Amino acid sequence: MTLRTIVVDDSIIFRKVMRDALSAIPGVEVVDIARDGSSAVDKIVAAKPDLVTLDIEMPGLNGLEVLEELDLRGIQTNVIVVSAHTSRGAEVTTQALSMGALDFILKPDNDNAGANLAQLKSELARLLKMVKAQPQLSMVSSSPAKSETLSAPIVARAPVRTTKTTSVPRPVECNLENLKTPKFPHLCHAIFIGISTGGPKALASVIPKLPATFTIPIVIVQHMPPLFTATMAKSLDNTSALNVVEATHGMPLAGGGVYIAPGGKQLGVKADARGNVIAVVTDDPPIKSCKPSVDYMMSSVPSSIARNSLAVIMTGMGDDGRDGVSYLRQNGCTVWAQSAESCTVYGMPRQIIENGLADFAFDLDDLPNLLSQLAYRAGGYCPVPPIPSTTAPMMATN
Repeated sequence: MTLRTIVVDDSIIFRKVMRDALSAIPGVEVVDIARDGSSAVDKIVAAKPDLVTLDIEMPGLNGLEVLEELDLRGIQTNVIVVSAHTSRGAEVTTQALSMGALDFILKPDNDNAGANLAQLKSELARLLKMVKAQPQLSMVSSSPAKSETLSAPIVARAPVRTTKTTSVPRPVECNLENLKTPKFPHLCHAIFIGISTGGPKALASVIPKLPATFTIPIVIVQHMPPLFTATMAKSLDNTSALNVVEATHGMPLAGGGVYIAPGGKQLGVKADARGNVIAVVTDDPPIKSCKPSVDYMMSSVPSSIARNSLAVIMTGMGDDGRDGVSYLRQNGCTVWAQSAESCTVYGMPRQIIENGLADFAFDLDDLPNLLSQLAYRAGGYCPVPPIPSTTAPMMATN
């Protein structure tokens, strides 16, 4: 299968670098280039490419306006935003992702041209592998691909607990009929969400729909670099009745708040001696190349919190979250996974469902109402019982 691609950028130098990077990847054909937004729309409509790399800051129509125009015309293609690693770049990229862009890459800024080309090729190859593997990513000119290939688990350094390592169940034959009825925890200390590719758009369709009376803390790990997680939190906060912030070390995770793991850091959770749920932000190493990591966050949750909480795994590539969910489930946590049909990338939820870890599979459109039902059934925020001060530390430092 060949991915037909269009490169959109107002810089002649970067257009060449991007074209060279894409052309060096097997199975990719650059069918056209565009130097501005207006010509980009015309060429995308005419060529119907499988993939577009899109600069945001351009004369005439900018990248956001290109996305709007494609949506108005009903043009479906996979868009990878090319972003600067700046506050402004993070802001417009987050907006583009919430509008339906598939993912983004950062413009390399090395002094060495060869290093820039190698960095671009590596990042693009990773994303294009995902596009090829996902039939729901709508290949315009290609036949559907097989669903995501599940690689063997990557061995990471011992994640976040000093207690016994959690084993992952062997894959089981999953009966999806058993996952159609929602299962709710009787009480709810917190909701823990893990999400990756397609996440900003999915979260933008869920968090702003939760009512101001929603009193259960929501803790989210979204795979994003520094600056971008803070920008996403700000964007969600501006459109939500709930208070959405990027988590900081020692921050109480109070009811009615949504807490985003900071990019480039690891976010854990602990309960203090008085039963308050507290954020623990560290510079611990990546797990499965992820920082922040869903496994790290979920594996840090004390059993006193896990037994009356909800874990939610949403759209994303790979298997981050599988090990953490296995630990939570063994400690009584209820687990929901997003349905294949409603995912941008059915990778992370697939790992949960096919390993027999899910209690319920939900469609994205139903999630706001389901979470509201949960808050009503659980009577809102459930404080964590106080724990003895002699409790062993939860976070590993190695």
